[in-house]
Amino acid sequence: MASVFDLQMGSSFTPIDIPDDIYDAEIVSVSEVIDAEPDTYNPKGRKFFTIDWELIGDGVPEGTSLRTWQNIPLDGRLNEKAMLYQLMEAFELVTVTGKFQLDLDFFPGKKARVIVERKKNQNTGEMRPKITGIKAKRKPSAATSGSLRKRIQDDEE
Repeated sequence: MASVFDLQMGSSFTPIDIPDDIYDAEIVSVSEVIDAEPDTYNPKGRKFFTIDWELIGDGVPEGTSLRTWQNIPLDGRLNEKAMLYQLMEAFELVTVTGKFQLDLDFFPGKKARVIVERKKNQNTGEMRPKITGIKAKRKPSAATSGSLRKRIQDDEE
């Protein structure tokens, strides 16, 4: 087994080129919870998991995916501005009591809308698309579902 590798600086990663917008997306995978050791930015350490989202829709190349990192608060208190709160709210998992359980097995295959904005990468300085928000899927409006029912009835007659 080789233990010596030739390496060079650089990256084979090519960021996708999509405009800032709100996209329909599906969760394709969720990682296990990762316990990160304390560091300069997180002196108490942190817990997080990742979600891989596949973007869906017109103008999005098939297989386009982006990853989000969801921080789990160590004190158990979830701020309403946190991305994890947005995720829970998008799937109607936030209760009126403000207490809820996080079950990672719930998420794979679920669909939502994600806000994508081009942000500067901290390491390379390149502009890359990043998910900056999560919203619930659009529900058909009464007008839309009514007109859809009418079209179905017309087709049946």
